[in-house]
Amino acid sequence: MCLSVYLGCHAPISGRTMPVGALGLEEAKWSPPALASFPYRYYLGSQGQAGDLGCSCLLAQHVDWTEAGPKVVADEAYSEDHCPFEALRGYVSQAMRAGKPVVLACDDSGGVPQDCSNDDYDHLVLSADMITPKSYLFADPVALFPWRVFQIVP
Repeated sequence: MCLSVYLGCHAPISGRTMPVGALGLEEAKWSPPALASFPYRYYLGSQGQAGDLGCSCLLAQHVDWTEAGPKVVADEAYSEDHCPFEALRGYVSQAMRAGKPVVLACDDSGGVPQDCSNDDYDHLVLSADMITPKSYLFADPVALFPWRVFQIVP
């Protein structure tokens, strides 16, 4: 089970060549129901060697509570050199230039079609400024990958 993050928007996002391990994007082969009305739907994942994308787990973070206090745990794919949250915020900012709605969605589909409905997802409003490391956007209290839809506001 891997985290999958999708972006829906009304204007194309120009693809740029990302280094291996950075957050890349590609046209989504499948996307959650909340993105069905968007003409442009993207899957975001770890840039692979051959140009293909891996899972979105580099955006997964959670807190482990230890005797020494809380410890932020990031997926092994996370890299501060290529901060995936900065890249995600850049993609969202580019999509918002059209002046129309932008939505992020996440689930554990691995990019594979799921038999689900829009009601299976929690719906939240999110400012683009909140897309930062340690924001825990894609964390769940029981260490699973949540099913969420984020309506992005300026």
